[in-house]
Amino acid sequence: MRSRLFHIIKSVFFNFRLSLKGGEAEFTIGSIDKAIFMLSVPMVLEMVMESLFVVVDVFFVSKVSVNAVATVGLTESVDNDCVFNCSGFEHGNYCIGGQADRGEAA
Repeated sequence: MRSRLFHIIKSVFFNFRLSLKGGEAEFTIGSIDKAIFMLSVPMVLEMVMESLFVVVDVFFVSKVSVNAVATVGLTESVDNDCVFNCSGFEHGNYCIGGQADRGEAA
């Protein structure tokens, strides 16, 4: 049991490093779980960096005024909504485009 757990943890860290390293990979062959993990790591790290940016931005703007903090908060929330919606449409278009390349799109 312990050996299996160690193997899983080791595999997760290996795939984490591999996803950060970049490079070409074939995700249509092999484990779907590994493919989802490898593709999600950069997106999660981007969101962490975006959140860190917002925290630092609010910290420095808070020295100006309360209204400035409110403005930054509103701006960042609208910005995140735009990024999430555009990203969703983008990924949907990739899926449709990939099916069209194989002649499967309706």
